[in-house]
Amino acid sequence: SVKNLNESEKKLRDNLIASLEENGNAYSEMKNRLEDADSIEKVKQLAIDFKNWRSLVYNPKVEKIISFTLVSLEKNILETANQRLEKIKSDLEKLEGAKLIKKEETAGLLKKSIASLNRANELNHQAKLILLKNLSETGPQQAEETPAPKSLVEESLKEIRIAYKIFIEIGNLVKARIAK
Repeated sequence: SVKNLNESEKKLRDNLIASLEENGNAYSEMKNRLEDADSIEKVKQLAIDFKNWRSLVYNPKVEKIISFTLVSLEKNILETANQRLEKIKSDLEKLEGAKLIKKEETAGLLKKSIASLNRANELNHQAKLILLKNLSETGPQQAEETPAPKSLVEESLKEIRIAYKIFIEIGNLVKARIAK
């Protein structure tokens, strides 16, 4: 359901879905084993095997899918935030041209919001690069020193929240100046 994917991202999405669908065979095998289990020991062993399978096979696939989804969805959020920033810059230029506000009144706040969105974009880009590397590897998801895409997206979203708080601050400042 993720929108605005380019062709390579669509291919990745389809590959992730296919990898998840592969789990059907494991579920069928586990179901057959459960139906054939005729002792508590066999049921306990099945539970252990299922838990191990989830840890080693299923969970890493789900983690990759979650990371892909978060990175892709955040790309759309960033586009919206960047469009909002451009609208604010345009509105401020109009207000400055009409002599309703002075550029220096909002310049510092505008600079901070731009820095936050730049940081958010960079974090999202890093998350995407790590995700693409993880998706191309067949082994472990990531090296210990490499941050998880999910944590980078969380940091990026914090930066977007900061930018929006600054947008509100700019709006309040402009309203106060115009009301004078």
